[in-house]
Amino acid sequence: LGSIPILTSIALNSVYLVNLQKMDKNERGQEEKEKKTKTSSLNTGDKQEPQKQSKDEEEKQPKLRQAEWHDLSVGMAVYVRGRKAEVLRMTHPLIFWVFEGDKSEKHRSFIFDKEMFQVEELQQSERKGGSFGGGEPLMKKISDLEDEELECNGVTPKHTVEITDCKSSSITILGEVCGIHLSNCQDVTLLFSSVVASCDMAKCTGCKIYCISECCLFDIQESKSCEISLGKKLLSNVLFSTINSSAVKVTVLDEITAEIVEMLKDGEDFEQIVSYEIPQSGAGGGVDETAADEDEVELRTKWTGQAFECKKVETKEISPDFDKEFDPF
Repeated sequence: LGSIPILTSIALNSVYLVNLQKMDKNERGQEEKEKKTKTSSLNTGDKQEPQKQSKDEEEKQPKLRQAEWHDLSVGMAVYVRGRKAEVLRMTHPLIFWVFEGDKSEKHRSFIFDKEMFQVEELQQSERKGGSFGGGEPLMKKISDLEDEELECNGVTPKHTVEITDCKSSSITILGEVCGIHLSNCQDVTLLFSSVVASCDMAKCTGCKIYCISECCLFDIQESKSCEISLGKKLLSNVLFSTINSSAVKVTVLDEITAEIVEMLKDGEDFEQIVSYEIPQSGAGGGVDETAADEDEVELRTKWTGQAFECKKVETKEISPDFDKEFDPF
């Protein structure tokens, strides 16, 4: 009988110890649960904060839309492939700009590269119609010629002639026009008299251009194996701009006339005063859709009085002045 209280005491102590262990385990479990809850809360907070900042940043970004020519004016802000820039001057279809924080002037044909340009949705231009003040110039379109000869009549200095998707054809433009643009053409011969702004080529192969009188700028993009012929009087007043182009040849004769061009077509030879092949620029006639605008190399080629010289346009501000002779270097 004396041993019964002892056994009872031992049993009670065992139950007490088991309960203590259970309580301790429960407390530790609760602590772990609280720690996990706090950690989860902190992590959630860390994730939410950047999202809030990103949303605020998005709200500050201006809403942009596709730019139209009549939206643009000198001095206004324009976004070129999403990068903010200032319009320096406009001579349809050419637009010249400088990126914010940069000094290097760039230019493009608004007809060929319109999709590059955006403006803010609420932005309105005080100046309408660029340098003409009455809307965009008149447009004369020539397309899908093949093995044909065409004389383009009824044009004025406010007309822009757009020539697209033509093959093995001859086109003559004897009236003065604002600009001429060839795109996606192959083995096309173009004879023109006078252009106010520029004669442009994009994605052309094997084309020949003859200029009789005036053209201050030949803007050539993604073209190859093309030839430009002009008279010596024009030699000191013309600039050649090439991007992603190769085997572009410049030939200078004593003069260019419609009759001389016809004889050249028939295989007759005329003495060449100068013959020069512009060095390859960029990919050389290829199209790189992923290339950024800053990575494109523009070559500007100019007659210096004794020979042709060319300069890469990357960091220096080199701007053509269309009102007088200039040195692009």
